[in-house]
Amino acid sequence: MFLHIGNNRYILKKDIIAILDKSSFLSKEMEGFIDNLIEKDCSVNWNLDDIKTYILAYSSNKSATNSRGCKRECILYPSTISSNTLCKRNK
Repeated sequence: MFLHIGNNRYILKKDIIAILDKSSFLSKEMEGFIDNLIEKDCSVNWNLDDIKTYILAYSSNKSATNSRGCKRECILYPSTISSNTLCKRNK
């Protein structure tokens, strides 16, 4: 099954690790975690204006590599849909 995360994007439900509300990134640890994923090119940048949620998921393509040639084990997806709505859809 797939989870619709907005902007005609879908993620396999079995690949989802976490659905994180953007407001939870007020701590330095969470900000550092997100910045680290972005720095390692493990995020999808859709140039969204109103990001409400981040979804952390395993890469569905296990052989996928980022621009630096490193294997991507997980990917960070931004979404304009609230984390509550995504969690309800995920059930």
